[in-house]
Amino acid sequence: MFYVGWTFVSVGSQLIPWDDRVIEVARNMNEARQRLTFGLMTLGNLIIAFILCYFKKIRLQDILYLFIVGTLVEFCLEFTLTVSGIRLEQESWGFQLMAINTLIEFNMGIVLMYIILAFVFNIRNKPIFKETLGWRDFRNIKTDFNLVSEIIRNNKDLDKLYKAGKIRYSREAIEADIKYLENRDLEKTSNT
Repeated sequence: MFYVGWTFVSVGSQLIPWDDRVIEVARNMNEARQRLTFGLMTLGNLIIAFILCYFKKIRLQDILYLFIVGTLVEFCLEFTLTVSGIRLEQESWGFQLMAINTLIEFNMGIVLMYIILAFVFNIRNKPIFKETLGWRDFRNIKTDFNLVSEIIRNNKDLDKLYKAGKIRYSREAIEADIKYLENRDLEKTSNT
């Protein structure tokens, strides 16, 4: 929906004849060594991320997750600008520009944004990238994984959920899945 929404806005703004005045906006990304500054800021974010990882304040999976999200968000912007013809109209599009913008522009502050959010919302030392089921787990889960996972992670009371009518599976099946997931999590923590 993210990609489709942005693409629809950029393409739709050119297809719908609402107000077709041409507005030209220009920026020089090489002025005052802006690319170098952006690159150094991104490198600084990576260094901060690995320091946090070294002191076990953030997991490596979370660092990768942050950078993947940052890269995909910026790629979405670059993609929609290209598909709608805006970048081509500016005669500035190229694979090099797209790669640099995608890898650097959004990621130059992503770890700092995470640090601010961690303190504001008190999410320190909690993983932001939660592990999901692997393909081997599907044969062992008999009910709804999302429900069972939420029961375990948020310490939900099974009796209250049954009284509220939020569970359509038998208690035995839910308890078997809870036991499986708890044992799986115990094995993973004992291996690390």
